[in-house]
Amino acid sequence: MVDAIKTALIQNGFDVKATSPSFAETLELLKKHSPDILILGSELSGMSNLKALENLSVNPSTKVILYTRNTDLEETLTAIKKGVMGYLNTETDLDELLTCVKAVINGSKFLCHITRNALFLMENQQPVKPIKNSKLSDQENRVMSLLAEGKTNDEIADILNIASNTVNNHRANIRKKLDLKGGKSILLQYAISQKNYYG
Repeated sequence: MVDAIKTALIQNGFDVKATSPSFAETLELLKKHSPDILILGSELSGMSNLKALENLSVNPSTKVILYTRNTDLEETLTAIKKGVMGYLNTETDLDELLTCVKAVINGSKFLCHITRNALFLMENQQPVKPIKNSKLSDQENRVMSLLAEGKTNDEIADILNIASNTVNNHRANIRKKLDLKGGKSILLQYAISQKNYYG
């Protein structure tokens, strides 16, 4: 896949400075080069994309595109908040990747169609069940409101002046009280679906 992407980029007039199979090598390459774009592959050296972003020393002028198999929408929103300019699922084809690179080069953000569709469905889905405010404490309602605005755990912790672990505890309690079953994105999806009530 790396070779296919490299070939497609070169054929479309882009200068590929280097490719790297590991996080350590990527760090070294970033010291030597200041690329216009860094395409960060999925789970570099077993490290999550968000963790890699936190630990990479990227020049402010370098625009980052995440190319990931991860479909977690909460991670997607967090990555965008951290300044990622492009977000591609590994199921997208090379044409969409090239469209993304061209958009990002021109200063635009780009989400692949898979991510856009998932976000659209998340924002427009019907409530999982009727809202019952009485089941949640005032602080839990505040957490829900902030989740509906797309705030991350750390941002919620800062706004409410509480620890991130406390936010996690609130989220676990909310899921339990509202009987929300599913992956870790289910609460975010539910909060956004209820933003007219909470927002």
